[in-house]
Amino acid sequence: MSEAAHEVYSKLLFPKKHGYPLWIPEPQNNLPDEYRRDGVTIGDVGIVTHDGGWDVLFNICLPAEHPLNARRPGCFQQIELDPGDTFDTPDFFPQSCVIGSKSIDARAFDMAGSLEMAPVGAPVGLGAGYQFSSSSNEGAMLVLPEGGHRQDHQNVAIFFDQALQHGVAWYKYAKETRGRRIPNDNALYLITGWDKAKSWALGAYSGTSAGGSFSAKFTATQVASGDISNTYFWEKSGPSTMRVGPRHRFAEGYHGRENQGAFIRGLKIAMKSRFLLRRYVEVSTIQAAREIVRRPISGSSSALKSSATSHSGSSSQPGSSTALYRRANAPSDDETGLEVTIDPIGSLSETYHPSDVINKCLLDSVCELLSSFRMSDCFSSSQMRS
Repeated sequence: MSEAAHEVYSKLLFPKKHGYPLWIPEPQNNLPDEYRRDGVTIGDVGIVTHDGGWDVLFNICLPAEHPLNARRPGCFQQIELDPGDTFDTPDFFPQSCVIGSKSIDARAFDMAGSLEMAPVGAPVGLGAGYQFSSSSNEGAMLVLPEGGHRQDHQNVAIFFDQALQHGVAWYKYAKETRGRRIPNDNALYLITGWDKAKSWALGAYSGTSAGGSFSAKFTATQVASGDISNTYFWEKSGPSTMRVGPRHRFAEGYHGRENQGAFIRGLKIAMKSRFLLRRYVEVSTIQAAREIVRRPISGSSSALKSSATSHSGSSSQPGSSTALYRRANAPSDDETGLEVTIDPIGSLSETYHPSDVINKCLLDSVCELLSSFRMSDCFSSSQMRS
């Protein structure tokens, strides 16, 4: 059975190391105007929805009286960020930037329709665009016609401290107070960085027959209305799902604002039920985590443990860097036996995250950890390439 488009999209673009790719970049329509104006924000606490959107619950960097925090949890504590620790790059993604999975071939075409090989990110004008093709049975692509803006807060320690202190309470709040379904008890995020754009076009496909091919054409046309779908559009062949945005009903009142969340970065807060005696916090960096493909946890556990060990080894291994510290007596919930693990963002629960298999192995094999934190350095900035 073919995977859903949003699953293919996140799985194939996550290795590009920009963060977790959102299939639905636009802010939810039911959010306060004050939030929708800017979209996903550093300090957001929420979940990635089952269809690839961002469901923000509250923001720990905004004051309690902000409309977004009207239904904040009882343990809410605002943190103030030092602007000097925020790295801001307005033009991180150039105009007409293309980010595609490794199997995707992109060729630019001009107004006359002639094709030529184009470097990824080459700008295209009105009446021109990109022709995408692939012989692989799955692929994904993102076009940012007007480029994109990147922002990251570098003092991640203050976010770790908040997650340590309030992670269990946030998790209970999300499930019990806000009624959110969190599959596998493994899916709360705290945002520390984002990539946003004014407009976007994205797509994914899977399940092409053996020897089959995929092709799609993205075109920029003259602006005819306030609906971005009349400015950029897709033509495709074969089974695929393509989107452009923002749609007029989402963009009304926010035209031209960079409030469309292409990628999110931050901490993934995972929960696991276990009654243990000793409590420690463990934080490590595993760059090679991005190489692990999520698979069902079944069969012999020794192979999985071996895989986790090989990817979390010493910093002397090529392509791997491991930093470790422990904090004793981390907050816990003795009644429920919940333990919290915190990881940099990839994806949530059922959605693709290459570090989930490592977390599973570490949490099951280290029986003296009540609060176990593992940090995968799987979304550091990289140059844009196909």
